[in-house]
Amino acid sequence: MECNLPDLTDIQNHRIREILEETNVFDSQSICPEICKIEKSKKNLVLSISPNAKRPIVLKLFSSADSLQNEKKIYSFGQKNIFSKSDNLPEIKYAIPELIHKGDDYIITQYIQGENTMDMFTTQMEDPWNQPLLQQVITDLLQWVIRFSNVYKLVPLDCHIRNFILHQDTIYGVDFEELGVSDEKSLLKVFATLYFSILGAYPGVIEGLKLTEKAKIGVYLIRRILLSPEFQDIPITQIIPSFLEYVRTEAAAVVQRRINLDRGQGYNTQKIKENLDYVFSYIRSDFT
Repeated sequence: MECNLPDLTDIQNHRIREILEETNVFDSQSICPEICKIEKSKKNLVLSISPNAKRPIVLKLFSSADSLQNEKKIYSFGQKNIFSKSDNLPEIKYAIPELIHKGDDYIITQYIQGENTMDMFTTQMEDPWNQPLLQQVITDLLQWVIRFSNVYKLVPLDCHIRNFILHQDTIYGVDFEELGVSDEKSLLKVFATLYFSILGAYPGVIEGLKLTEKAKIGVYLIRRILLSPEFQDIPITQIIPSFLEYVRTEAAAVVQRRINLDRGQGYNTQKIKENLDYVFSYIRSDFT
């Protein structure tokens, strides 16, 4: 079975072939390199492999034992625990992909054919931007995180909009490598991480584009947080400053990571700070 991807080492390619043969998720036909897609991951190797498969799959090969254990912990609960309809939005379901195989250094899950929410926040920002649709997506993502928190008593710390896929009437969440214990503070930090992933997605604060639109999304997100039972007993004067401070902290970490990876090309940190200040000022003014 061939699956030699030029961007991977010989050891990685060999291990991938071993896993695919051991698990027998593919037909006997050869697997061509171009049908294996490397997905974005900070720590581990993630491959989406669809054609020629008995069913489409995602293969995640782990370099971190802790990340692997966190993912296995979530999938060990089973899909049924979180796969349920929303109380407030009966047309939407919340889910995680089905686990197909797991091993000492990998997991294989169902591949979700759908629209990545990061792509939605890029395409739907074009003039005229689709504010109602993006507000609905925000509502769905917050509900997904809250449902996840209620089921597992944990929160996914790396909560990025690229980690959610909309397929028909279901929002799927992926990536459970980094987990934290669920409480009001950790939930607010997760929502801040989610919001900066929206701010940082093109067009956004990095380029200085669509700042007012992204600020309006922030206002809507905070209003949805304030309506959540988890935050009913916390005063708004405490929630908003804490949320914005968490967003700023996340922004600094993400921008620094990007600078380190890209050697600073195209990143004006002072301008990014000014863009964030504009967004924060807009949000504060809406609540005064």
